[in-house]
Amino acid sequence: MVNIMIVDDETPSRRQVLSELTKLGYERKNICEAQNSTAALKLMQNFKPDILISDISMPKMLGTDLAQRVLEIYPKCKIIFFTGYSDKAYMKAAIRLNVVDYLEKPLDSAEFAAAVKKAEDEAKELATQDIFADETGARLLEYMFKNQSVPDELKNLPQYKAVTNSRVLAAIIVPEGEYDLASVAKSLINNAKQTSVNVINRYKNNGVIEVLFYSNTINLKQDTEKIFRALFSNLKDGETVKCAAGSVEMSGKDTYISYENAVCALDNAFFHQPNKAIFYSEQTGKNDIDNDKITKEFYNLLTEEKYAEAKTLAENLYKHLYKSNIMMSSAAKKLYYNISEMIYKFFKNYFFAYNNEYSLFDNAFDILEAKSLDDLHNHLLGTLTRIEKLVNTADFNSLVKSALLYMERNFQNPNLSIVDIATGCSVNANYLCGTFKSITGETINHYVNNLRVNKAKNLILDTNKSIAEISSLCGFNDAKYFCKVFAKYTNHTPTSFKKKFK
Repeated sequence: MVNIMIVDDETPSRRQVLSELTKLGYERKNICEAQNSTAALKLMQNFKPDILISDISMPKMLGTDLAQRVLEIYPKCKIIFFTGYSDKAYMKAAIRLNVVDYLEKPLDSAEFAAAVKKAEDEAKELATQDIFADETGARLLEYMFKNQSVPDELKNLPQYKAVTNSRVLAAIIVPEGEYDLASVAKSLINNAKQTSVNVINRYKNNGVIEVLFYSNTINLKQDTEKIFRALFSNLKDGETVKCAAGSVEMSGKDTYISYENAVCALDNAFFHQPNKAIFYSEQTGKNDIDNDKITKEFYNLLTEEKYAEAKTLAENLYKHLYKSNIMMSSAAKKLYYNISEMIYKFFKNYFFAYNNEYSLFDNAFDILEAKSLDDLHNHLLGTLTRIEKLVNTADFNSLVKSALLYMERNFQNPNLSIVDIATGCSVNANYLCGTFKSITGETINHYVNNLRVNKAKNLILDTNKSIAEISSLCGFNDAKYFCKVFAKYTNHTPTSFKKKFK
């Protein structure tokens, strides 16, 4: 049974989490509670958590900072955040920490159960000991892959001498889904026996198998391709494996070069279908995608309600990335996250009454966990389809849409008035105010201030501009008044907000 630690400064929230865990069958002896981060770190001196379930917004130390400290002590600990706040800064921190899930209060039992199960599965996989790889061979790979000096006791082994006098090719294998990793490694070894290739493998705790193929023949690459094909042919329906191989090196002393190239090939596999061996090849050219430009193109098409054109843009982007094959997978995810963030901005500005239809947090995790370019593309197309459906079915007043668009384009004007907005929409100011309030539930002045504060929050987090510069860019003539409005809407001064969340 895994050990679970619950950290929250609110007793009712801790009790709810404890109750949910009890319903799921976890024993009380394997659960530890703490009312703040400091207490949690103290308890961890005698309690090793496999899973940390923590609130984010707590006094003394934020949950994100606690998670960072815990991972320094217990790198294999899995993290689940839950919070009553939906904030971009928190979500960014969660992504950096690679948390299992980010749940919002009040907890949904089904979502919580799924998150805990996922965390437990990952924790158990990390705890699984390597029972099939030759321990000595695994140690040898540790040194050779990192180009570190091999200890004398390993240099005296026949295995080391054979590798150093052979051609070598390193590979990385990532089974996806529920797999018996030992059977995958066994299949590799058995397939290699049908060739003249020798194999050393090791199982890493993140569910990856690293392999070194070595042989004195000139057909090492071709034989390795045969081994991979045999592996793929034995897979059952629905089973997928990513296989990435480095370069063939003429001496085992250059094993690290082949391994580094295998890492590059594995990243490149993100842009290919699974169950295909991707061999390293030097990439030429440069990434010609302008993230800001393409994000703005999507934004403009959405604001103009040109949804078919937006889908066409998504298709063209997908085809370009698939064909060019130059971008790193992390860069592709960042691009699609930027587009997702733009869509969230679009929702907040134009469909605030339907904000629950689009969660930046859920979309960010979907993007983070994408296994391929196809996943990113299908996710974006699905989002665009949902937006189009919402627009076609929602009773969304055209006057309000016009007012929102006018405010978005003119919020930087410190003299922006209700009369200006009404004139821009070709209606009487009183009529506009009444219509806007009846549909949105808020006044125009409140919306403008909230819009400006949200713009300011992004500038505080994403730039190094001064408070005076930010206040001016967000439509305030006076920095002191800006600080007053900012504090009213966020419960933070701009300075304290920056210190806490950047």
